[in-house]
Amino acid sequence: MTLTKDDLKSIGDIVDRKIDNKIDGFARVMADNFVKIDERFEQMDKRFDSVEFKIGLMQTDIRAIRAEIDKLNRKLDAIEKMVNEDTILAFKEIEKVKKRVSYLEKVLKVKTA
Repeated sequence: MTLTKDDLKSIGDIVDRKIDNKIDGFARVMADNFVKIDERFEQMDKRFDSVEFKIGLMQTDIRAIRAEIDKLNRKLDAIEKMVNEDTILAFKEIEKVKKRVSYLEKVLKVKTA
């Protein structure tokens, strides 16, 4: 049996169609997989957007807390300064009282404890 030119052309056409069908099937499978991959990336993007939003809120909260801590530190510094000044004044007053008591002891010639 010999094959004619038309027979060979028919076989070539059949092979071409089979290969085209296989390539088309493969292309559809790849396209479907790319769509699925793209959908997963979209889901991940939404999750990352949510996480970034929450991180932004936390950073805002942290800044507010730091500002409140700074405010409290300034108040504590002011209170510490007032206490130190009051303590210094109290020691000065105690020294004045001691001097008066000492003077009175001399004048009255008595000794207090």
